[in-house]
Amino acid sequence: MLHGCAFTSFTDPQSFYSSHRIVGGIEAPDGSAPYMVALLVGDIVPSLLCGGSLIAPQRMLTAAHCIEPMKSWTGGLLQILRSARAVLGTNKWSDERRTAQFSGYRIHPEYDRWNIKNDIGLIFTTNEVVLDKRVNIIALNYERMRGGENIIVTGWGTTTLWGEIPDQLQLLYVKVMSPSLCEHAVKEAQGELRYPPVNHEVEICTKHEKGAGHGMCHGDSGSALVDELGKQVGIVSWGWPCARNHPDIHARISAFLDFLSE
Repeated sequence: MLHGCAFTSFTDPQSFYSSHRIVGGIEAPDGSAPYMVALLVGDIVPSLLCGGSLIAPQRMLTAAHCIEPMKSWTGGLLQILRSARAVLGTNKWSDERRTAQFSGYRIHPEYDRWNIKNDIGLIFTTNEVVLDKRVNIIALNYERMRGGENIIVTGWGTTTLWGEIPDQLQLLYVKVMSPSLCEHAVKEAQGELRYPPVNHEVEICTKHEKGAGHGMCHGDSGSALVDELGKQVGIVSWGWPCARNHPDIHARISAFLDFLSE
């Protein structure tokens, strides 16, 4: 699962945003992530944009850069595309038996698309989502994560660089990196491709113990990082494509208490 897009040039954020997924993971057990939602656009030919999480009956949490492609000028107002929707209650993103339509959104007021900072946003659904065994909300953990802690990530991102999107939800176990380890790894990675700096106050770095061949990829953006207590601690944001033994970078939930409390 690789969350990062192909950011061959730091001057083209949209090309970066379009390429995030999970590499080296396994198929998630059926019903193991009832909070997961797949964000789609397109009526005739549905396209998967990103992942997201259900945090309240009428609120979904995702990356800010996942919301941007869903915006459209309608009647002189910037609104969410009518064809945008969420798929819920299934490990198969193309299974649209259960969907939710959107009434609006809110992106963090200090979201920086060029440096991919404060990459967090909320999507509001038209109606309250009915909760059951297959669809449920996830609690948020506002405690700051320490290096070495175990994290679970699920997503529908590609399983290889520029590969096909898997139909089934993928799962990967990773570990939180300490700021010092992340800084060292980022410096090494910067020699290959120019990426933004990491801000540890608003971001979490993760890495798989086995290194290369395991990580986020195109399509994983917006998906939830979940701790061992089953609470969400982060949102997949960006990284070096894909699973190249470099850190994956995520928005840190603990940094956005004020934004989420509103």
